[in-house]
Amino acid sequence: MRVFKVIMAILIAGIIAVPVASCASKSNTASENQVATVQRGNLTIDIAASGNLALSRTADLAFDMAGTVQEVLVKEGDSITQGQVLASLDTSDWDKQLKTLQKQLVTAQRNLTSAERQIGAKELAVRQAELNLRTAEDNVKQIADVKAVQDQIEAAEQSLKTAQMMLVQGGGSLGTFYWSSLIVTIQENLAQLRQNLKGILSGTSLSVSSDVALQVAKSQLQVEQSQRALEDARLAVEDAQLAKEDAEQAVEDAQSALDEEKSLSPIIKATFAGFVTEVNVKGGDEVKKGTVAVQIADPDKFEANILVSEMDIPQVKVGGTAVVEVETMSGLSLSANVTHISPTATIQQGVVNYKVTVEVKSLEITLQERQPARANISSDNISSGGQQPATPQITPGELPDRLKQAVAAGQMTQEQAENIMKQMQQRQGTQQVPVTTATTENFQLRQGMTVTVSIIVQQASNVLLVPSTAITQQGTKSVVKVSKDGAIEEREIKTGISDSQYTEVTSGLSEGEKVVIPKATASTSTTQQQGRGGSQFFFGP
Repeated sequence: MRVFKVIMAILIAGIIAVPVASCASKSNTASENQVATVQRGNLTIDIAASGNLALSRTADLAFDMAGTVQEVLVKEGDSITQGQVLASLDTSDWDKQLKTLQKQLVTAQRNLTSAERQIGAKELAVRQAELNLRTAEDNVKQIADVKAVQDQIEAAEQSLKTAQMMLVQGGGSLGTFYWSSLIVTIQENLAQLRQNLKGILSGTSLSVSSDVALQVAKSQLQVEQSQRALEDARLAVEDAQLAKEDAEQAVEDAQSALDEEKSLSPIIKATFAGFVTEVNVKGGDEVKKGTVAVQIADPDKFEANILVSEMDIPQVKVGGTAVVEVETMSGLSLSANVTHISPTATIQQGVVNYKVTVEVKSLEITLQERQPARANISSDNISSGGQQPATPQITPGELPDRLKQAVAAGQMTQEQAENIMKQMQQRQGTQQVPVTTATTENFQLRQGMTVTVSIIVQQASNVLLVPSTAITQQGTKSVVKVSKDGAIEEREIKTGISDSQYTEVTSGLSEGEKVVIPKATASTSTTQQQGRGGSQFFFGP
């Protein structure tokens, strides 16, 4: 597993990530009040809970086919590269199967060629049957008595057409009556001739000799036989077409079977670079298709699952930013993003929480994201003469309210909350130091490490801040007492976000002005510096 470059948290972890208004000990009226200076700073409100690191990018690599394991080329813990061969099967049976499928494909292709040739032969037979039928029909027409009647029929049909044409044209000099009468006569004669022909062809006519009747019967039989032969030939073509379709399907099936078998692989390759977390087979093992042989993971991809209370979950959104601090790496934090929010609740002893997953960004990405912020801080220091705003002081004592709430909600244990408190106290007053390779090269993230995840729900940068205890509500108005030239005046202000300890002022005050903190609230302000209403514990990126 490669060594990570980690980020040192250079500002103290507290309820808010802000340079806050410093509280002076100066009093306005005897010792009843304290005075705080309005200063600019950054305000971050987040939701914090404890969890454990888990590898987020893992893969179960399985064999595509059944067989005997030939060799396993890695062991648990080995580093691997993408595409590296990890295990393989004996390919003897697979090679035989490929040859069998190839032969089946060749056979199917030959059958298709034969079926196509059969269609050609059957179509030729149809044309021959059609020719035989026409010949048989002509033979019937060439019999003298049949031909004589047939000629008379053709002459009568021609006369009928001529008469009908003359009648349509008005009858000419003979008149329409003549042509109408002639048409009737011709039609009667034509009907009689057709009846005579039918009698000759059927053998029932008494006007022909027995020899003629026999000759007609033989010719008619040939016509009927030719007609049946033509029908049979046409059916044979249809059967040949069906056989061709079956042969085509057989070729397609054989090709698909061969392609599918070829697409299988007797080897397992790493789908991405990482390390081996588990090896489940050894050489000589008989395995089934789908048997997971090796499990791998990406050491650069971690996630953490935490529980968020039903009160806080509406503020959490997929894609939201977060910060992850590892318990064993005091002062180091990583950027993260919310990737999943469970749609179902986790209920333990009547407490309702929702599982939230955050994906931890690599330390390199965290460095890149925070570099501009560090540059801005340096620029601000130069413009202000190198002095940084005061930071909140953390006084030892009982846990802040929000840590108590997180413990009660099952989001962290009492011990974890106390450790968080200790870390904040240890980092109190630390100066910003650059993060370098030398400070991070000995750290590694590992699965299962205990972490504190802070999901950022609101942020405000370079805004005016006053202690929340300096603000009183008068109806719908927010009011502060401003100390100026020894006098105190009440002033209405507009506020932005608040973490219960500090509040953003959007209008009504100017930087550097003094606000009065009533004695009743000043005595408790120190112990409330970790916040009460927003789960604010750690810095954002």
